Amino acid sequence: MEKFNFFFNCTDAVDLFRRYKQLAMSHHPAKGGSNGKMAQVYQDYQAALSSERFQFSRLQEDLQNDLKNFPGLIKELLALDLELEMCGSWLWVHGQTFDYREKLKELGLRYSPNKRMWYFRPSGEESHSSKPVDMRWIRGKYGSDLVEAESNAKAEVLA
Repeated sequence: MEKFNFFFNCTDAVDLFRRYKQLAMSHHPAKGGSNGKMAQVYQDYQAALSSERFQFSRLQEDLQNDLKNFPGLIKELLALDLELEMCGSWLWVHGQTFDYREKLKELGLRYSPNKRMWYFRPSGEESHSSKPVDMRWIRGKYGSDLVEAESNAKAEVLA
Protein backbone atom coordinates (compact mmCIF):
# COMPACT_ATOMS: atom_id res chain seq x y z
CA MET A 1 0.00 0.00 0.00
CA GLU A 2 1.24 3.47 -0.87
CA LYS A 3 2.05 5.90 1.92
CA PHE A 4 1.89 9.64 1.59
CA ASN A 5 3.25 11.14 4.79
CA PHE A 6 1.40 14.43 4.58
CA PHE A 7 -1.80 13.09 3.03
CA PHE A 8 -2.48 9.80 4.84
CA ASN A 9 -5.98 10.83 6.03
CA CYS A 10 -7.15 12.02 2.60
CA THR A 11 -9.85 9.99 0.88
CA ASP A 12 -10.00 11.59 -2.58
CA ALA A 13 -8.39 14.22 -4.80
CA VAL A 14 -10.46 17.08 -3.38
CA ASP A 15 -9.27 16.13 0.13
CA LEU A 16 -5.70 16.24 -1.23
CA PHE A 17 -6.26 19.77 -2.51
CA ARG A 18 -7.67 20.96 0.81
CA ARG A 19 -4.86 19.33 2.76
CA TYR A 20 -2.23 20.77 0.41
CA LYS A 21 -3.50 24.30 0.94
CA GLN A 22 -3.38 23.79 4.72
CA LEU A 23 0.17 22.48 4.53
CA ALA A 24 1.29 25.23 2.15
CA MET A 25 -0.06 27.85 4.53
CA SER A 26 1.94 26.45 7.43
CA HIS A 27 5.15 25.17 5.78
CA HIS A 28 5.79 27.72 3.04
CA PRO A 29 8.88 29.89 3.64
CA ALA A 30 6.75 33.05 3.41
CA LYS A 31 4.83 31.74 6.43
CA GLY A 32 7.95 30.88 8.40
CA GLY A 33 8.38 27.31 7.14
CA SER A 34 11.42 25.85 5.46
CA ASN A 35 12.29 25.19 1.83
CA GLY A 36 13.02 21.55 2.61
CA LYS A 37 9.69 20.87 4.34
CA MET A 38 7.75 22.65 1.58
CA ALA A 39 9.57 20.61 -1.05
CA GLN A 40 8.57 17.41 0.80
CA VAL A 41 4.93 18.54 0.91
CA TYR A 42 5.02 19.29 -2.82
CA GLN A 43 6.60 15.92 -3.68
CA ASP A 44 4.04 14.04 -1.57
CA TYR A 45 1.22 16.01 -3.22
CA GLN A 46 2.46 15.17 -6.73
CA ALA A 47 2.92 11.50 -5.83
CA ALA A 48 -0.55 11.32 -4.28
CA LEU A 49 -2.14 12.89 -7.36
CA SER A 50 -0.61 10.17 -9.53
CA SER A 51 -1.90 7.40 -7.24
CA GLU A 52 -5.07 5.56 -8.25
CA ARG A 53 -6.04 5.50 -4.57
CA PHE A 54 -7.31 9.06 -4.84
CA GLN A 55 -9.12 8.51 -8.16
CA PHE A 56 -7.61 11.65 -9.66
CA SER A 57 -7.95 10.31 -13.21
CA ARG A 58 -11.74 10.05 -12.76
CA LEU A 59 -12.19 13.77 -12.11
CA GLN A 60 -13.30 16.23 -14.75
CA GLU A 61 -10.37 17.56 -16.75
CA ASP A 62 -10.83 21.16 -15.52
CA LEU A 63 -10.67 20.05 -11.89
CA GLN A 64 -7.63 17.86 -12.62
CA ASN A 65 -5.84 20.88 -14.08
CA ASP A 66 -6.77 23.06 -11.09
CA LEU A 67 -5.44 20.50 -8.63
CA LYS A 68 -2.21 20.01 -10.59
CA ASN A 69 -1.57 23.71 -11.02
CA PHE A 70 -2.45 24.91 -7.51
CA PRO A 71 1.12 24.68 -6.08
CA GLY A 72 2.46 26.81 -8.93
CA LEU A 73 -0.34 29.32 -8.44
CA ILE A 74 0.55 29.73 -4.76
CA LYS A 75 4.23 30.18 -5.65
CA GLU A 76 3.49 32.88 -8.24
CA LEU A 77 1.10 34.75 -5.97
CA LEU A 78 3.50 34.78 -3.04
CA ALA A 79 6.15 36.30 -5.29
CA LEU A 80 3.82 39.28 -5.92
CA ASP A 81 3.96 40.45 -2.29
CA LEU A 82 0.17 40.24 -1.82
CA GLU A 83 -1.91 38.80 0.99
CA LEU A 84 -3.30 35.32 0.38
CA GLU A 85 -6.20 33.98 2.37
CA MET A 86 -7.71 30.51 2.16
CA CYS A 87 -11.38 30.26 3.08
CA GLY A 88 -12.58 26.74 2.52
CA SER A 89 -11.32 25.71 -0.91
CA TRP A 90 -11.32 29.28 -2.25
CA LEU A 91 -8.18 31.38 -2.36
CA TRP A 92 -8.69 35.12 -1.83
CA VAL A 93 -6.02 37.66 -2.79
CA HIS A 94 -5.93 41.20 -1.46
CA GLY A 95 -3.58 44.04 -0.74
CA GLN A 96 -2.17 46.40 -3.36
CA THR A 97 -3.47 44.36 -6.33
CA PHE A 98 -4.04 47.13 -8.88
CA ASP A 99 -0.55 46.91 -10.42
CA TYR A 100 -0.89 43.12 -10.68
CA ARG A 101 -4.40 42.92 -12.15
CA GLU A 102 -3.26 41.63 -15.56
CA LYS A 103 -1.04 38.99 -13.95
CA LEU A 104 -3.90 37.92 -11.65
CA LYS A 105 -6.20 37.53 -14.67
CA GLU A 106 -3.50 35.56 -16.47
CA LEU A 107 -3.26 33.23 -13.47
CA GLY A 108 -7.01 32.56 -13.67
CA LEU A 109 -8.18 34.66 -10.75
CA ARG A 110 -11.43 36.62 -10.86
CA TYR A 111 -12.19 39.97 -9.28
CA SER A 112 -15.02 40.47 -6.79
CA PRO A 113 -15.90 44.18 -6.89
CA ASN A 114 -18.11 43.91 -3.79
CA LYS A 115 -15.21 42.59 -1.72
CA ARG A 116 -12.47 44.42 -3.64
CA MET A 117 -10.56 41.17 -3.69
CA TRP A 118 -9.43 38.62 -6.25
CA TYR A 119 -10.29 34.95 -5.87
CA PHE A 120 -9.50 31.51 -7.24
CA ARG A 121 -11.88 28.62 -6.84
CA PRO A 122 -11.40 25.07 -8.11
CA SER A 123 -13.67 23.94 -10.91
CA GLY A 124 -17.03 22.84 -9.57
CA GLU A 125 -16.71 24.97 -6.41
CA GLU A 126 -19.27 27.66 -7.18
CA SER A 127 -20.85 29.96 -4.63
CA HIS A 128 -23.95 28.55 -2.96
CA SER A 129 -25.41 31.99 -2.33
CA SER A 130 -27.47 33.94 -4.86
CA LYS A 131 -26.64 37.20 -3.06
CA PRO A 132 -23.20 38.61 -2.28
CA VAL A 133 -21.98 37.81 1.22
CA ASP A 134 -19.30 39.68 3.10
CA MET A 135 -15.91 38.26 4.04
CA ARG A 136 -16.75 38.12 7.76
CA TRP A 137 -19.54 35.66 7.00
CA ILE A 138 -17.30 33.61 4.68
CA ARG A 139 -14.51 33.52 7.27
CA GLY A 140 -16.96 32.49 9.97
CA LYS A 141 -18.41 29.66 7.92
CA TYR A 142 -15.28 28.27 6.23
CA GLY A 143 -12.43 29.45 8.41
CA SER A 144 -9.51 31.54 7.27
CA ASP A 145 -5.78 30.98 6.86
CA LEU A 146 -3.87 34.16 6.02
CA VAL A 147 -0.41 34.30 4.47
CA GLU A 148 1.44 37.52 3.82
CA ALA A 149 4.36 37.21 1.46
CA GLU A 150 7.12 39.15 3.18
CA SER A 151 9.47 39.26 0.23
CA ASN A 152 10.21 37.66 -3.09
CA ALA A 153 13.27 35.99 -1.60
CA LYS A 154 11.11 33.97 0.81
CA ALA A 155 8.81 32.70 -1.95
CA GLU A 156 11.35 30.71 -3.91
CA VAL A 157 10.33 27.06 -3.28
CA LEU A 158 7.52 24.79 -4.37
CA ALA A 159 8.85 22.71 -7.20
